[in-house]
Amino acid sequence: MDSSRIDNDFGFHPATPVTGPKHDQVRLLCRTLAHELNELLPEGRHKSLAISNLESVMHRANASIACDTPKAEHAAALDAHYGQTQPT
Repeated sequence: MDSSRIDNDFGFHPATPVTGPKHDQVRLLCRTLAHELNELLPEGRHKSLAISNLESVMHRANASIACDTPKAEHAAALDAHYGQTQPT
């Protein structure tokens, strides 16, 4: 693994007009499924593990959006939002 990947994975990635709605959709989908599972599953260890792992899914999905969205998409979204060219 090269150091740029480490810097990217452990860096801060603020939401942009492109990524913000994607983060919102991931949270909505996971929250909806969590409510469904909460009603469907009996209380116990396995239910807790299912909900905990769904939380991990949400974190990984949002990390994918934040870390793996090409910088060009972020820059274009910010340009459109602010009406100027952003530094890359």
